[in-house]
Amino acid sequence: MHPMKFQENLPILRKQAGLTQEALAERLAVSRQSVSKWESGAAMPELDKLLAMAEMFGCTVDSMLREDLSERDSRAETEARRAEEADRQAEETFLAYDDMQNFLARTVAAGVGLIFLGLVLMLALMTLWGEDGTLPVVLLLMLIAGAVYLFILAGSREEAFEKRHPAVADRYTEAERLREERTFPNRMAGCVVLIFLGVILVILLGMGIPETSSWIYLVPAAFLLCIGMAVMGFIYFGILHDRFDVEKYNRKQRRKRLEADGQPSIESISDNLSGIIMLTATAIYLLCGFVWGNWHPSWVVFPIGGLLCAILESVLKLRTAHTRPPAASDASGESEEEKRA
Repeated sequence: MHPMKFQENLPILRKQAGLTQEALAERLAVSRQSVSKWESGAAMPELDKLLAMAEMFGCTVDSMLREDLSERDSRAETEARRAEEADRQAEETFLAYDDMQNFLARTVAAGVGLIFLGLVLMLALMTLWGEDGTLPVVLLLMLIAGAVYLFILAGSREEAFEKRHPAVADRYTEAERLREERTFPNRMAGCVVLIFLGVILVILLGMGIPETSSWIYLVPAAFLLCIGMAVMGFIYFGILHDRFDVEKYNRKQRRKRLEADGQPSIESISDNLSGIIMLTATAIYLLCGFVWGNWHPSWVVFPIGGLLCAILESVLKLRTAHTRPPAASDASGESEEEKRA
């Protein structure tokens, strides 16, 4: 036998198995002093104990007695450190993802709120200066510029994050998901109530204010105020709710890689067309206001534009579902397109 090799290998194998001298002695039905003597080289175990340890440690008796297992210990420590580092990086990525989603929710909702606030203030100030006043329009344009800044800020941060992190591990707890499932419907219901409140205000104010009065601008102002608060709520709570669908983020990144290969997705087409619709609606509104002075009736282009965006998205999804065959996927759940990505 090679007692020097064995006395060096036994502590390595024991520590890899996560055993103390007492725990190993208990498993082998010997005293702790016996294990201590084996590791110090003062004694050697009997053959049946060697066979039991070989089976326990997943090695051969010959390797315990003859081979130098210090390299094996080094490799195991290296793999453990790599696994620990990978887990740490995955946790940092997840925390950065959650922080980014919260930032997007606040920033995009604030940008939309600035646009509606500009419209509300413009209409409200028109009750004082009439349609010829320039201050309300200047204020609207300033707030729109602030909203554009927020949108660019949110988009640039999201794009930078996506470039650094093409995939995110889902680490939301079940308790967090259950809490979100309980609160999300109530939040959405509150936003819907705001829309109905806006309709009620339009009816009540429209009945009490003559159309020839300058105070008639308060009717659309009150409606847009309620609608703006509701839209902000939909966006803010919607983004916070979607953050729990981490796989949706990963699918989005795979889709972007496919688009980089020249395969545009239905989502990108819908987003681009929706942007064109809302920009057109804004241009029509400003044109009607500056050229013909029709600030009051022309605000309806915004809800019409939003409705057209929703219809467009539904039509495109329906058409895609009927015309594109389902992509074949293997047991991992990834389609062939996703694999190529």
